[in-house]
This record gives sequence, structure tokens and C-alpha cells, in this order.
Amino acid sequence: MASGVPYVNRMVRIDLTTGKITKSVLDPETTRKFVGGYGIGIKLLYDEVPPETVRPFDPENKIIFQAAPLNGTKYPGSGIVHVSTLGPLTDLMTSAQSNGYFGARMRHVGYETIILEGVAPEWSILVIRDDGIEIRPAGKYLGMGTWQLQDELEAEIGGKYQSTACIGPAGENLIHYAAIECDHGHVIATNGPGAVMGSKKLKAIIISTEHNSVDTWADDFVQARKDALDAASASGLGNMVKRVGTLGYFDNLPPRAGVPTKNYSTNVYDYEQFSMENREQWLDKTRTTCWACPWAHTGVVKITKGKAKGFVAEEPEFEPLAGFTTNMGNDDMGEGIRLCYICEDLGFDGKEMSFVVSLVIECFEKGLLTLEDTGGLELTWGNTEAVDQLLQDIAHRRGFGGKLFGGVKKICEMIGGEALNFGVYSGRGIAPNVVDERMTPMAYYNLTLSETGSFGGFSGPDPEVGNNEPLDPTNFAQIGWYLGGNNTKWLLMDVYGSCFFYSAGKMGPVVHFINLVTGWDMDNEEMLTVGERVKSLARAYNIRAGLTKERELAVSPRFSQPPVDGPTAGVVTKLWDLDVFENFYKRNGWDVATSKPLPETLKKLGLEYVIPDIWKD
Repeated sequence: MASGVPYVNRMVRIDLTTGKITKSVLDPETTRKFVGGYGIGIKLLYDEVPPETVRPFDPENKIIFQAAPLNGTKYPGSGIVHVSTLGPLTDLMTSAQSNGYFGARMRHVGYETIILEGVAPEWSILVIRDDGIEIRPAGKYLGMGTWQLQDELEAEIGGKYQSTACIGPAGENLIHYAAIECDHGHVIATNGPGAVMGSKKLKAIIISTEHNSVDTWADDFVQARKDALDAASASGLGNMVKRVGTLGYFDNLPPRAGVPTKNYSTNVYDYEQFSMENREQWLDKTRTTCWACPWAHTGVVKITKGKAKGFVAEEPEFEPLAGFTTNMGNDDMGEGIRLCYICEDLGFDGKEMSFVVSLVIECFEKGLLTLEDTGGLELTWGNTEAVDQLLQDIAHRRGFGGKLFGGVKKICEMIGGEALNFGVYSGRGIAPNVVDERMTPMAYYNLTLSETGSFGGFSGPDPEVGNNEPLDPTNFAQIGWYLGGNNTKWLLMDVYGSCFFYSAGKMGPVVHFINLVTGWDMDNEEMLTVGERVKSLARAYNIRAGLTKERELAVSPRFSQPPVDGPTAGVVTKLWDLDVFENFYKRNGWDVATSKPLPETLKKLGLEYVIPDIWKD
């Protein structure tokens, strides 16, 4: 039985052009079919933004902020928010997410869905309170970085409980990999949602509410929360994050050649300098937490040595810090943290920016770019001052940096020649997570076959999805088949409304908690069907937007090249294989020749209305 505020999908639609605000409730049948987060986000995007005629910066594109059943409850890590839109980096859909508080505060203030449409007549800020919604002029906040903006805006608006989602100069200037920044250091990053927000002349959304919960603390919730925490702690990911946070990857990835190093050009580096023992010598840390998170794996840090000594910032996760240390040849961890701060303050996606920086450094080092080309910037490995300036120039579209607005793939095409062999990107034209995903074929395809451009899961045994036998890492057909199942479970983590650190273990405790919140009686099988429905609808949307099998297969040369040195050289000798793609398609009920969801698959999933959109013949 549901306890507290029942889960229904309360929607508010805000026309930024006219200022009209419309409230409604999504019907219960659709809510159960798509649950929340990425699920309802792609349903609304599919139905309302036709990608055949709408481009990312058109007024007709929409930004959908979406919460989910677990958001704002006492389920651990349930502050996450999801944003769905048509993204400018790939011209395909994105569903990107951020931890923090925003998803929880959406539910606390009374909305599971916020749909932004049109373009404001002037730069604006959206203020959402318990008693109403107001569109204000952005005024003094225009041009401001995201960290100062959040501090000043929250002081001005006031209220007991707050959360802010905003863009920096990169979003204002429509950089195609601009992000939306939330709650000081939590980033809605993938595929340029910050640029879409900038195209709508919306600088920030702030929620201010007097409410701090949507559930009660009844005994059944206490036990369900304990079960979920136990399951999360038992997973390999959860166990690491609980102990040392994601910076623990600096300790366990080097032996597997998993730390991104100098633009994927090598896997040999002094990784020991970033080990836990050495990290502690760099940082004086005070722990902070996201909504309902008992692990508090990050915090505010003060740099205790190096060029950035005395600098205070949010502790970055592994990926951005690896991006601004090993991937750009920088040995000064403090400077890496400082660059992470600048990247977020300017409002960039740290993943794409990491590989933009490493690409142009490699091109400069190898003579494809000169000082004349870069406007005098010495873009050499480890030159943090030059990278600092480069980030500022990209965000404000100045000089050489102004040419780098389109992301890694477009920059390779602009420079030409050997640069086409240096870029790290998937066939969709987006940089991967900031790890070296070439460490094993089981990890390599997670981004390449993700509909959203975000993490799509590893291939491996998992009885919950029917992957019952051990996986042979040389059997590419099996890798693709298993990923088709694993991927469904992973995408559900973006449907539940919780940080994936707390939902990456067993499904059962998560589904049970959702049933407590909603009053549903779902089992794992029904939830997996939700995942299959979401995935096939997203694939159909991307097909409409121009995704083809040929494009998906066209991974960049550097990304598809096995490691040339380090611990996996000669061990991982093959990564790209057509069998992976085609068996992934088969597992999902998609056409092997075109990658389109088959009509019978769409019928089985209750998506009959999609068939004429992608099977016109």
C-alpha cells in the first residue's frame, strides 16, 4: 500500500514565449507503462517533438525535466533528475541525468514533469514555489558562472528548501556540449542540454519549497530501505563508492588499462601518484551529500599542495578528474580539480570537453596545429594554464576556442588529415565516458549502443535478465546478446528515480520500494518490459531523427583501436565486431539489416502507433 503522497505524474507545461502555464496529470496507464525519468521523458519527446522537422535549437524543441517514483522519498540517493530533449551534439535524443536535490525538490513542490517549450522574449529565470510559478528577467545573472549564480539566486529567492538548475556562459553561447548544472557540482551533461536551454533564453530554474518529503517513515519503508542499501553495498560498484567514492577507480582501473591517458594514445603512465594514499596528501576534505544519500562519497576539498594550493572546490568524480589529469597529461591533482571547477562553472559537459582538450593537445604536439592556429596557446601535455584559457575561449566563442563549439567529431573534421585518426567518439558522434573503455570488449559497447549517449551498461552474466551462462570474452555474438539484456536493466536505473550507485545491484529491492510508493504490484518481469518498451521507443525516435545502422557502426579509428601498450596490449586484440551489433539487435527484437524495432516487437510492447513512423513501406 502506498504511504504518504501517492505517486502520480503531475505535469506543468510552461510556454516561455507567451508565459502560459498549464497543469495536468498524466493518465495512470501511461505512467505505469513508462514509470518515470527517462521512460516518461522519451514518451513525451516522441509524441511532441517530431525530429524530422524540428532541430535542437528550434522553438518547437522541448526540454523535459522528469522525476520518478523514488524521487524525494527516503530511498537512498533519490534526488536525481532526468532531462530529455533533442540534442545538438548528435541531432538525436538525449536523456541525461544529475544527482543532487533537483528531482526530489520537484516532487516536494508538486511536479513530476516540467515541460519547457518556446523561446522567452528576453533572458529569463523560472521560479517555482509551492504557491505558484513566476518567470523573471535574468538581469544581473546573465554571463555569470554557475557556482556564483546558484549562491546569489538562492539568497535572493529564499525559502526553506531549494534547488537550482542553471547554465553557464557555454549554454548562453550555444556550445553544443553545454550542460545544465545543478546543486553545486551535479551535472546534466550529455548531448548539449545546456545549449538547448540557452536557445530558449532560460538562464536558470530555481525551486523553493517548504516541503521536505513525499513519504512517511513507516516500518515497511524502513525495512525496504535497508534491503535496498544491503543490495547496493553487495554490488562491486556500491562497495567501492561506499568506501572511497568513484576516485577509487584510480586504484582499481590501472591494472586493467582503464584510466584514459593522453587521448587514448597510451596506457603507460605513473598512475600511482593518483592512488588513495597519495590523494590524501593533496586534499583536506569535508564530506557532503545528495538527497537521502547515506554514503556521502564526495565533499568539499581544499588543495593542500601544488600550484592550486589553497583552492577550495567540490571534490570531482573520477571521470572529470581523470579528464583533467591523465587524459591531458597533467600530474598536478590540485590543478586537475581546479580545471574541473572551471569546466562546471562555465557550464560544460566534462566528458566531451575532456576529449576535446586531449584531441587538440595531441594535434598540437604532433604539428597538426601551430601557435598561429591556436592564437598563441601552447597546448602541450600538462599545460593547465593554456587549457584554462582554452576553456574560457570556447565558452565565450573567442579566437581558436570559438571554432571548437561542435565537439570532438566536428573538430576532427575541421582540422582534417591525421586528426581524423585521433578523435575518440562513437558512431553517433559523441565522446565516451572518461574511462578507457577499450580495456575489455564487455565494456567497450556500452556507449556505442546506448540510445541516450550516456552509460549503457556492461555485457556479462546476470540471471535477472536471463544471462545465465558464463561469458566468453572472445565470443562477440554472445557479448552482443548479453548486452541486449544487461542494457535493459541498466537503463531502468534512469527510470526509477535513484542514483545508480543504489540501484546497480539486485532489481528486487528497488521494485519492491517502487511498489510501496505507488501502490502497484509490479514484479521484475513487468519492470524489464518497461525497460524494453523505453529502449525500443527511444530507438524508433532516433531512427526518425536520422540514426542508421551504418552510422552506428562508424566508430572513430582511435576508439576502435585495441591498446598499443600497457597491461592489456596483446591481450585485448579485437574490439569492434559486427556480431556484437547484430546480436544486440536480435536480443531486442530489432531488424538486423536496419536496426529498426520490428513491427511485432512494437506490437508486443504496446507501441503499435510507432510502426507507421519507421516502417513507411
